[in-house]
Amino acid sequence: MNNETDSTFRGGATLLILGIILIGAIWYSFLRPSDEQKVPPPTLPITAVPDGATIYELIPGESGVRFTLGELLRGQPVTVIGATGLVSGQIALDWADVSSAQVGVIQINARSFYTDDIFRDEALHTFIIESPTYPLAAFTPTSIEGLPEQIAVGETAVFTIVGNLTIRDITQETTFAVTAVPISPTRLEGRAEATVNRADFNLVIPQVAKVANVDEAVLIEIDFAATAVE
Repeated sequence: MNNETDSTFRGGATLLILGIILIGAIWYSFLRPSDEQKVPPPTLPITAVPDGATIYELIPGESGVRFTLGELLRGQPVTVIGATGLVSGQIALDWADVSSAQVGVIQINARSFYTDDIFRDEALHTFIIESPTYPLAAFTPTSIEGLPEQIAVGETAVFTIVGNLTIRDITQETTFAVTAVPISPTRLEGRAEATVNRADFNLVIPQVAKVANVDEAVLIEIDFAATAVE
């Protein structure tokens, strides 16, 4: 290797190292998890619990929220998945009359959403959901439809929950399709999913040269595991 080639190599290596340091600095300064991002939202109690009902609370970490949509990244189709395990909520269930069950407000720590790309995450939090200004997203149920009157441990219930989904400062009525299973008298598990349109929540994607054709429809999934409160 002659001196000129060696100098070019060293210069390229230096630029690469500086680039890595710069990315690390951006991550540390703007995207590193803060204490606020590491904790689940406070649980909002159900205000009118039916007599005889057991209260179950969502378990952060075992419960979680995901959003999924497609985009073209550098001309290649990509499925974008954002996720967080920092979620809270309550369920009131009377085993003698399952159809009277209630679901409280589901709160999500919006600042803790992450994808597989730190630059996408920066755009997500700074420009799209504006999580520093609106740190919580929430779903407030208004009605539950299709619950059976009775259910046994291990049986699956399929029903819908209608409510108001709030992202940033916009609230829209949203219906979640739910599949739930009582694993035991003290533990409930299941999944709820709904598809929403970005335009309904004014979720505008910043213009970036390498990103195109972002889906309008967004799939939202809530995986929940809840345990009885003593």
